[in-house]
Amino acid sequence: MTLSDLQVAAAKLVLKLCDTDALRLTAGHLVREGYDSASLRRLVDMPTSDPDVVEARLKEALEDSGLSLPTRREAVILVAKELSQQILSGKLGPIDGAQAIWRASIDVDAEYPELSTFLFAALEFEDRQDERPMFEKAILKAAKDLVELPVVSKPK
Repeated sequence: MTLSDLQVAAAKLVLKLCDTDALRLTAGHLVREGYDSASLRRLVDMPTSDPDVVEARLKEALEDSGLSLPTRREAVILVAKELSQQILSGKLGPIDGAQAIWRASIDVDAEYPELSTFLFAALEFEDRQDERPMFEKAILKAAKDLVELPVVSKPK
């Protein structure tokens, strides 16, 4: 586990894809693995799930680690990168991965050129199941490309 796992957990919280317990669990793993800081310990020991308190503690822990709370658009990209890693490792099938990326992005008002293959596949696959190999090949390539992006891209 690395500090980027904390940022992915923060992204999931921003998108309401996880709860505060999952965030605290990630912070606890980081503390046990040597990324110990007062702000991470405060996040782990937080006695409340009040969204304002959680966000304040999370921001503090991220800033102390040289990171920041992702915007909603950045959160989608971070989650999509994590899902892409799961697709490439075989933990998640390409079609299921594309659908998960689509679900993560659906409520965020932003454009995602780097996710277009996933979003297209997620929307079209049901009507074109006979083209599964083509979709899977395209998703695998898109997953590889997304994982290799060095930074979260900003809208142009």
